[in-house]
Amino acid sequence: MDGTQAARGGGLAGRDRVRDWLAVMVFIVAAAGILVLAAATLLWGSVDDKRQVFPTLVALFGTWVGTILAFYFSRENFQAANDSLQRTVDRLTPDDRLRSTPVRIAMIPRSSIEGVGTGGEPDDRIPLSAICGLLAKKPRIPLIEPDGSLRYIVHDSMVWKYLADLAIAGQPKKPADLTVAEMLAHRLDGETIGAMVKKVAYVAADRSLAEARDAMLAVKGAKDVIVTRTGRSGEPVEGWVTDVDIARHAQVQ
Repeated sequence: MDGTQAARGGGLAGRDRVRDWLAVMVFIVAAAGILVLAAATLLWGSVDDKRQVFPTLVALFGTWVGTILAFYFSRENFQAANDSLQRTVDRLTPDDRLRSTPVRIAMIPRSSIEGVGTGGEPDDRIPLSAICGLLAKKPRIPLIEPDGSLRYIVHDSMVWKYLADLAIAGQPKKPADLTVAEMLAHRLDGETIGAMVKKVAYVAADRSLAEARDAMLAVKGAKDVIVTRTGRSGEPVEGWVTDVDIARHAQVQ
């Protein structure tokens, strides 16, 4: 247990002691008050007073006792249930967490995906600036076909490395003067960017995050999983899961 957890635990223990002391004092004061009132009624009250006061005192005393007991038992039961749940969660491994998390819960839904619509145009008709504009806000940009399916996903590192290579070669150009096709033909580390952007896995919408991870690992170099109705490419995109999303959900808190 670190210093923060110890301090938190000490604070909780202190509050528990104050609460216990307060409950005992309330019980003692209430009981003493009832006893004093009962004694005064016995000594100086009339017969009618005695008949009215005692039933009232018994009911009041029972209410006080019942309230205090309910407070303690409900608190202890809640704490026990909460501790049990926390122990169960703590025992979950990263694989357990991924298996228990549906893809639909973890994915970025289609309505929240910021991408570039291809309009059915070929890559040599799409200016690179269309992608660079979004890369200023997002590190990965999917290109979406008119039917809602994915063409591929471009990562910012690919674009910036391509532009840097042009500058190093003495051929600097602005993104507006380049097409996506020209970038895709460029080679990075012995592989064309065109091959790299197509390294995407697919998974059905009813699968778990563990299955999405396995699908991604099956595609060498993939960092993205596209969610479709049946898990096949060519279908409309329903969601998107990245390697970052999977790593975050796998973390044991």
